[in-house]
Amino acid sequence: MRVLLIWPSASPRELRHAGNFMPLGLGYIAANLPRRYEVRLWDGVLNRDQGNVHVLDEIERFRPDVVGVSVWVFNSGSACDLVRRIKSRFSALPVVVGGPHVSGLGGATLSLMSADYGLAGDGEKSFRRLAEAMETDAVTAELLGSIGGLIYRQPDGAIATNAPLWDAIDDLNFPDYDLLRLKDYHAQGYGSGIHRDDKLTMAITTTRGCPFKCRFCGGLLVTGRKVRKRKVESVIAEIKQLHDRFGVRWFNVVDDNLTMDLGHAKQVCREILKLKLKDVSFASSNGLRLEFLDREVLALMKEAGWEYISIAPESGSPRTLERMSKHLKLDMVKEKMALIHAAGMKVCGFFMLGYPGETVDDIKLTIDFAAENDFDIVSYQFFQPLPGTPVYDDLVAAGEIERGETNFTVLDVPYAPVGMTRAELRRWFFWAHIRTTLLNPRRLAAVMPYVTLKRLWSFFSAVNPGSQSTRR
Repeated sequence: MRVLLIWPSASPRELRHAGNFMPLGLGYIAANLPRRYEVRLWDGVLNRDQGNVHVLDEIERFRPDVVGVSVWVFNSGSACDLVRRIKSRFSALPVVVGGPHVSGLGGATLSLMSADYGLAGDGEKSFRRLAEAMETDAVTAELLGSIGGLIYRQPDGAIATNAPLWDAIDDLNFPDYDLLRLKDYHAQGYGSGIHRDDKLTMAITTTRGCPFKCRFCGGLLVTGRKVRKRKVESVIAEIKQLHDRFGVRWFNVVDDNLTMDLGHAKQVCREILKLKLKDVSFASSNGLRLEFLDREVLALMKEAGWEYISIAPESGSPRTLERMSKHLKLDMVKEKMALIHAAGMKVCGFFMLGYPGETVDDIKLTIDFAAENDFDIVSYQFFQPLPGTPVYDDLVAAGEIERGETNFTVLDVPYAPVGMTRAELRRWFFWAHIRTTLLNPRRLAAVMPYVTLKRLWSFFSAVNPGSQSTRR
């Protein structure tokens, strides 16, 4: 069985964001297929000078039995073009699309893309079951109906969508980093989340899942509500391999809820300490829930090498927090931030501008809260209407956006609240960074080891009007 996995080529606009992502999902898929399979990865980000048309040449050479394509919001336009090209030239070749964008679109995936199958949620075991059925010509209606998260066309043309299978992940192999060409990514300056340019970096996960119901977040659609843990032994083996074989010295742990199970988080830290790694740093760059931080876990994280912890208040406006269903009291932010600092770590705060229903007064409250509290780094992002989220469905129903127009990156302004233009929102975005960081010598000094002037210039110069899906 020959399997070709594809990380789509990206436009220059998309690459501003895609260059800091690796196709880890495809690495997991590959590592959890039968060893007898021959698996290749065509990486359009590393092969950015070639473009999607060259995938067709790779298919001609390799002659795969099935193709898998990873689709995110920021590369969805390229992915749609890629799948169309493949099916136009190789109509009988099964194409499976997966990734966060597919999880958000659900059954609409096959209406918007010419793929044969989609996979929502965890993909490793479902893709393996589908590939094994193809290998033995056992793709039956009964089989298709039993694969978790599978999206497929029934004989009458109707699209069927199976519920995702949020299964245990303690038996999964970690990604195939040789297949992912990690060294080539590092050579091109890959950087995940908070990191220092003098340390090779990598993103890893120890858990999947989030039980919270923030209305803007697509995480629930991708990893499910139940928090599932990897075996700590596997996490440690992954860290050791990345350190010893690939020279990684900065690890960004990107779990949504690393500390929800404090016992798990503490065990991970204790096992890291046993490795006795030198010159290694850790950061939790995806944001930790404040309710699940205590003095003991923070002390262990610091001892294990954590430099930064990110938290995500998202807004300084209680009204906006309520609209988000964030369930966060702003007083807790100050309390827990003091605990993190007392443990000897720095704090990055994530904030969102332009949430539906926000006013200029709400945005001012957010900027004031970020500027006046003791964050070491402050990161602002524009609100993004992610498919499948409750707020996305609300905006479609209200006629504020159109369903399916979702090809944007985090540097775009795909939406502006009623009564506000995208240009106005961008002005508030720039002012937020000026007030919060550029006019604060302490914070500016703190951020420079992690965000160089070159990266700052690249980021700000890339911010653009973005998707035309908004009507303002």
